[in-house]
Formats: sequence, structure tokens, C-alpha cells
Amino acid sequence: MGNTSSYYSAVYANPHIHRRKELWGDLTRIAKMIHGPWIVLGDFNDVLLQSEVKGGQFRLARAEQFAKILEDCRLFDMGDYWEKIHLVQEGERCKMVERATKGHRPFRFQTAWMTHPLFKNVVHIAWNKGAPDVVKCLLKVQKEATSFNKKVFGNNFVKKRELERLLNDVQITLENWEDQQLRIKEQVLHQELNDVLLQEELL
Repeated sequence: MGNTSSYYSAVYANPHIHRRKELWGDLTRIAKMIHGPWIVLGDFNDVLLQSEVKGGQFRLARAEQFAKILEDCRLFDMGDYWEKIHLVQEGERCKMVERATKGHRPFRFQTAWMTHPLFKNVVHIAWNKGAPDVVKCLLKVQKEATSFNKKVFGNNFVKKRELERLLNDVQITLENWEDQQLRIKEQVLHQELNDVLLQEELL
């Protein structure tokens, strides 16, 4: 903006609480290096107020820890837009205009996608399509991730039921006679079912 540099950080906090300490440390270190407007946006997997909790349990200790991190980084909450937390460094002002279509379902990144071996390449290709515009990159990733979810990742619960059925059929057959190929198939199905169960847990 003219002669003034502005900084933007995109955050997706790990869903596992113990893994977030690394992120808090990174943000604190970055805050000390930035001089100018700084916007931090994304999903922190934490809340400041009980009113922000939807379908979960509010934990005061975690909220207080989150508030302390924001204070250390000199960040304050700009409010809730598109169900994302937007934070701007104190002492600086940056005009932001956002428009959300009424009734539009917000995009939600699913951690479970990361368990699929093809997803990293999906993000890489989509990001390059939008480069060097970061906003276009994010929109491309959103579009391709949504398509990937429908075409490749599929319905996790349907896959689980089908794998359980196939595994049960194989095990019933193995009770009657031993077959090396069926033993291998049993192991493969077990692994696939374990992968689906992990994805289900993450979802």
C-alpha cells in the first residue's frame, strides 16, 4: 500500500491440542519481526468466548491461553466473517471488505483429506494455477479440494460399511479353508479399513 508493507498470515491450527504449542510459538516469533499492518486469518481451532462454541464444550483454561497468545502477539479479534477468525495487529488499521452470499455454505478444510496420498498433489497443482495471486490460489485450492472430496475421497461411512462387508466375507471363507491369496486380501482390507477409521475419527 504505497510505501507501506502489509503482512498476511494464513493459519490452520492442528486439531490435536498438544500440537498447537508449536504454532503459538511460531506466531509469537513472527510478531516480533513484523513492523506494519499484520492480518492473521484462518482456523485456530480455539475460541475466545463461550458464545463462539457450536456443538462443542467451552473450556475456560484454553480460552485464557488463546487470549494470552493474542495479547503477546499484539493481535485483536476483528469479528467473525465467513466463520473464520480475522485478527489485526494493534496500532494499525487496514480496510477490509468482505461479502458473504446469504445461504452459501462455507468451505471447510477437512483434516482427513491429508491422509489420502493424492491430496498433496491436488493442492500443489491448484495452487500453481492461481499463482502469483494468493487469493486466486486459495480459491483454486477450495474448488479442487471440493471436487476431490466428491470424486475421490467419497463418502467415508459408505466405504467403511463396504470394507466391513468384504472383510467379513473373506474371514468367513477362511474359516472353511486356508488360502494364501485370501490371507493377503484380508490384510489389505484390514489396512484399508484402518485408514477409513482414522479418516472417520479426524472428520
